Amino acid sequence: MASTRSFFLTILFCLPILSFFSKAPLFGAEVADEIWDLHEYRLIDLQKSAIIQDMDVPLETTDPQALKKASSQAIQRLDTLSQKLDYLNVSQATQALKRNMQEQIRLVREGFQDIEKKTPDRIQKEAKAYGKIRKQYVKQFRKTVKNYEVKKPQDSKVTLSQPAFRGVAKNDFTLFDSLRKQLADSQYEAVHSRLRELQNKYQETSFGDLAKLRLADCLIGSGNHGGLCWDVSQPSEGHELMSEILASGRYNPAIAETFAKWRTNEQYYFYGMSNYSVIPNWEYNLKREEIYRVIKNHVIEHPEDVWALTQIELILRLPNIERTEAIGNSNLFYWKEYYSPSNKKR
Repeated sequence: MASTRSFFLTILFCLPILSFFSKAPLFGAEVADEIWDLHEYRLIDLQKSAIIQDMDVPLETTDPQALKKASSQAIQRLDTLSQKLDYLNVSQATQALKRNMQEQIRLVREGFQDIEKKTPDRIQKEAKAYGKIRKQYVKQFRKTVKNYEVKKPQDSKVTLSQPAFRGVAKNDFTLFDSLRKQLADSQYEAVHSRLRELQNKYQETSFGDLAKLRLADCLIGSGNHGGLCWDVSQPSEGHELMSEILASGRYNPAIAETFAKWRTNEQYYFYGMSNYSVIPNWEYNLKREEIYRVIKNHVIEHPEDVWALTQIELILRLPNIERTEAIGNSNLFYWKEYYSPSNKKR
C-alpha cells in the first residue's frame, strides 16, 4: 500500500520542472507586470512542491496516524497558499494561470485529505487528475513568458558603476576582485585577513556584504577543503556571516548566491544530507521569498541595474532540495558545487 501511495508523488515529480528562464530571459530596463506575476506564481509553485515532497517519507510509513498527522500539516499549508493566491493582485493576462494554480492546490489538497484511508486506485486517479491540470498550466505559463519576454542587454555583469557599489574606492574594488580570484584558487591564508579588513571597512554596506560572503567562502573552504570532515555540532563562522547578510534586508550583487550557500550550510548543520533527513523547504522558501522582495525593490528603485535582474533569475530558478535515488538528498550536490575545489571558479 505504501509504495503505491508513493506513486502519487512520482506522478507529481515526473511532471516538467517549471522554469521561465530556460528559453526566455527576463531581463531589461523594464519588467512587464505580467512577468512580476509569473514570479509570484513561481514562488507559490515552489511551496506547493515543498508540501508534496514533505509527504514523501510519511507515504512510505505503515503507521496511519503518522500519515494522518503529516497530511494534516500539508493541508494547512495548502490552505495558506490558496489564501495567498486569493489576495494576489495580478494582471488580466495571467488570471487564467491564477485560476489554474488554485485548481492545482485544490486537487493536491483533495489527494491528501484522508489519504491514509484511500485505495491505490483512488490515489492514482487523483494523481492523474492533478497531472492533467498541471500540464495545462505549464503550457500557458510558457506562452505568457514568450509574450512578455524582454531581451537581455549585453552588459549584464558586476561593475563598479552599479548602485550597490557607490562610495567604494576603485582600489578597494580592484583589490576585492584580486582576492576573489585568489580565493577561487583556494589561497585561503593569502586572502583571509584582507577580506576581513574590507568587510570591516565597509560595514553595513552592499560592498561590505559582498566581502563578508567571500570571507565566509574562505572560512568554510579552509575548514574542510570541499569535504564533510568537521564537527557539525556548531555552525561555522562562515554560516553565521551568511545569516547576517540575509538578515540585513540589504541588496548586494551576490545576494542570490548568499541565499543558496546559506541554505546548503543550514541543511548540513541542522538537518543532514540523507534521504531520510528533514528537509524544511517550506521555511527555506519563506526566506527565498524575503530575499526575492529585497531584490525586486532594488530593481524597481534602480531599473538600470541589469545585474539585479540576474539575481532574480538566480534565486527563482534554484530548485528545492530534493530526495534523490543517490546516496543522499540533493544538498550533497549543492555542497560539491559550492565548496569542492574543482568547482570554485567564479
